[in-house]
Amino acid sequence: ERVDPDVALEGLGTLKASFAFDRDFMDADHSELGKHAKVAPVFAAIALLLSAIGLSAVIAHSVSQRTKEIGVRMAIGAAARDVRRMILREGMSPVVIGTLFGMAAAFALNRVLQSQLVGVSPYDPMTMAGAPVILVVVALVACQVPARRAMQVEPVIALRHE
Repeated sequence: ERVDPDVALEGLGTLKASFAFDRDFMDADHSELGKHAKVAPVFAAIALLLSAIGLSAVIAHSVSQRTKEIGVRMAIGAAARDVRRMILREGMSPVVIGTLFGMAAAFALNRVLQSQLVGVSPYDPMTMAGAPVILVVVALVACQVPARRAMQVEPVIALRHE
Protein backbone atom coordinates (compact mmCIF):
# COMPACT_ATOMS: atom_id res chain seq x y z
CA GLU A 1 0.00 0.00 0.00
CA ARG A 2 0.97 3.59 -0.31
CA VAL A 3 1.63 6.04 2.54
CA ASP A 4 -0.19 9.36 2.48
CA PRO A 5 2.48 12.07 2.07
CA ASP A 6 0.38 14.57 4.06
CA VAL A 7 0.46 12.49 7.28
CA ALA A 8 3.01 13.77 9.78
CA LEU A 9 5.19 11.07 11.34
CA GLU A 10 6.10 11.62 15.01
CA GLY A 11 8.26 9.86 17.53
CA LEU A 12 10.56 8.13 15.11
CA GLY A 13 13.39 6.25 16.76
CA THR A 14 15.09 2.93 17.02
CA LEU A 15 13.65 0.03 18.97
CA LYS A 16 16.65 0.15 21.33
CA ALA A 17 16.03 3.82 22.09
CA SER A 18 12.35 3.19 22.81
CA PHE A 19 13.27 0.67 25.55
CA ALA A 20 16.09 2.74 27.05
CA PHE A 21 15.70 4.01 30.60
CA ASP A 22 16.04 7.73 30.05
CA ARG A 23 14.92 10.65 32.17
CA ASP A 24 13.29 12.19 29.08
CA PHE A 25 10.75 9.37 29.00
CA MET A 26 9.95 9.40 32.73
CA ASP A 27 7.21 11.45 34.27
CA ALA A 28 8.16 14.32 36.58
CA ASP A 29 7.65 12.39 39.84
CA HIS A 30 9.93 9.54 38.85
CA SER A 31 12.47 11.98 37.47
CA GLU A 32 12.75 13.64 40.89
CA LEU A 33 13.06 10.26 42.62
CA GLY A 34 15.87 9.35 40.24
CA LYS A 35 17.78 12.51 41.18
CA HIS A 36 17.48 11.80 44.89
CA ALA A 37 18.33 8.13 44.46
CA LYS A 38 21.84 9.02 43.29
CA VAL A 39 22.87 10.01 46.84
CA ALA A 40 21.40 6.88 48.45
CA PRO A 41 24.59 4.79 48.07
CA VAL A 42 26.59 7.51 49.82
CA PHE A 43 24.19 7.54 52.77
CA ALA A 44 24.14 3.72 52.81
CA ALA A 45 27.95 3.58 52.97
CA ILE A 46 28.00 6.14 55.79
CA ALA A 47 25.35 4.16 57.70
CA LEU A 48 27.30 0.93 57.21
CA LEU A 49 30.52 2.55 58.43
CA LEU A 50 28.79 4.03 61.51
CA SER A 51 27.16 0.71 62.34
CA ALA A 52 30.52 -1.08 62.06
CA ILE A 53 32.19 1.48 64.34
CA GLY A 54 29.31 1.28 66.82
CA LEU A 55 29.28 -2.52 66.89
CA SER A 56 33.05 -2.63 67.33
CA ALA A 57 32.87 -0.10 70.19
CA VAL A 58 30.10 -1.98 71.98
CA ILE A 59 31.93 -5.29 71.72
CA ALA A 60 35.23 -3.67 72.80
CA HIS A 61 33.49 -2.18 75.85
CA SER A 62 31.97 -5.57 76.66
CA VAL A 63 35.39 -7.21 76.40
CA SER A 64 36.96 -4.61 78.68
CA GLN A 65 34.17 -5.14 81.23
CA ARG A 66 34.65 -8.90 81.07
CA THR A 67 38.44 -8.98 81.28
CA LYS A 68 38.39 -10.82 84.61
CA GLU A 69 35.87 -13.39 83.31
CA ILE A 70 37.96 -13.96 80.19
CA GLY A 71 41.08 -14.34 82.35
CA VAL A 72 39.34 -16.94 84.53
CA ARG A 73 38.17 -18.84 81.45
CA MET A 74 41.69 -18.88 80.04
CA ALA A 75 43.18 -19.82 83.43
CA ILE A 76 40.99 -22.91 83.67
CA GLY A 77 41.85 -24.06 80.19
CA ALA A 78 39.84 -22.17 77.57
CA ALA A 79 41.76 -21.88 74.33
CA ALA A 80 42.15 -18.55 72.55
CA ARG A 81 39.88 -19.77 69.75
CA ASP A 82 37.15 -20.52 72.32
CA VAL A 83 37.35 -16.97 73.64
CA ARG A 84 37.32 -15.62 70.09
CA ARG A 85 34.26 -17.74 69.26
CA MET A 86 32.50 -16.44 72.38
CA ILE A 87 33.15 -12.79 71.48
CA LEU A 88 32.13 -13.31 67.84
CA ARG A 89 28.93 -15.07 68.92
CA GLU A 90 28.13 -12.18 71.26
CA GLY A 91 28.70 -9.62 68.50
CA MET A 92 27.06 -11.50 65.64
CA SER A 93 23.89 -12.66 67.42
CA PRO A 94 22.11 -9.29 67.18
CA VAL A 95 23.36 -8.86 63.61
CA VAL A 96 21.93 -12.20 62.47
CA ILE A 97 18.63 -11.65 64.30
CA GLY A 98 18.34 -8.13 62.89
CA THR A 99 19.17 -9.33 59.40
CA LEU A 100 16.49 -12.03 59.56
CA PHE A 101 13.85 -9.57 60.80
CA GLY A 102 14.99 -7.03 58.21
CA MET A 103 14.70 -9.53 55.36
CA ALA A 104 11.22 -10.55 56.52
CA ALA A 105 10.17 -6.89 56.69
CA ALA A 106 11.69 -6.20 53.28
CA PHE A 107 9.75 -9.04 51.67
CA ALA A 108 6.56 -7.92 53.42
CA LEU A 109 6.89 -4.23 52.51
CA ASN A 110 8.27 -4.52 48.98
CA ARG A 111 4.80 -4.49 47.43
CA VAL A 112 3.91 -1.32 49.33
CA LEU A 113 7.12 0.42 48.30
CA GLN A 114 7.07 -0.82 44.72
CA SER A 115 5.71 2.49 43.43
CA GLN A 116 8.77 4.28 44.85
CA LEU A 117 11.32 2.10 43.07
CA VAL A 118 12.68 3.49 39.83
CA GLY A 119 14.31 1.07 37.43
CA VAL A 120 14.62 -1.73 40.02
CA SER A 121 12.44 -4.75 40.69
CA PRO A 122 11.08 -4.96 44.25
CA TYR A 123 12.52 -8.48 44.52
CA ASP A 124 15.87 -7.80 42.86
CA PRO A 125 17.96 -10.86 43.77
CA MET A 126 21.27 -8.98 43.82
CA THR A 127 19.92 -6.43 46.28
CA MET A 128 18.01 -8.92 48.42
CA ALA A 129 21.05 -11.19 48.74
CA GLY A 130 23.87 -8.66 48.46
CA ALA A 131 22.83 -6.26 51.20
CA PRO A 132 22.60 -8.87 53.98
CA VAL A 133 25.86 -10.49 52.91
CA ILE A 134 27.66 -7.13 52.97
CA LEU A 135 26.16 -6.32 56.37
CA VAL A 136 27.24 -9.65 57.88
CA VAL A 137 30.77 -9.37 56.43
CA VAL A 138 31.16 -5.82 57.77
CA ALA A 139 29.89 -6.96 61.19
CA LEU A 140 32.37 -9.87 61.21
CA VAL A 141 35.23 -7.50 60.41
CA ALA A 142 34.03 -5.08 63.11
CA CYS A 143 34.03 -7.89 65.70
CA GLN A 144 37.55 -9.05 64.84
CA VAL A 145 39.48 -6.31 66.70
CA PRO A 146 37.72 -6.82 70.06
CA ALA A 147 37.91 -10.60 69.61
CA ARG A 148 41.65 -10.41 68.93
CA ARG A 149 42.10 -8.21 72.00
CA ALA A 150 40.16 -10.73 74.10
CA MET A 151 42.36 -13.59 72.87
CA GLN A 152 45.50 -11.78 74.05
CA VAL A 153 44.32 -11.41 77.67
CA GLU A 154 46.91 -12.81 80.07
CA PRO A 155 45.12 -14.81 82.77
CA VAL A 156 47.42 -13.64 85.62
CA ILE A 157 47.05 -9.97 84.69
CA ALA A 158 43.29 -10.34 84.18
CA LEU A 159 42.85 -11.93 87.61
CA ARG A 160 44.62 -8.98 89.23
CA HIS A 161 42.47 -6.54 87.23
CA GLU A 162 39.82 -4.70 89.25
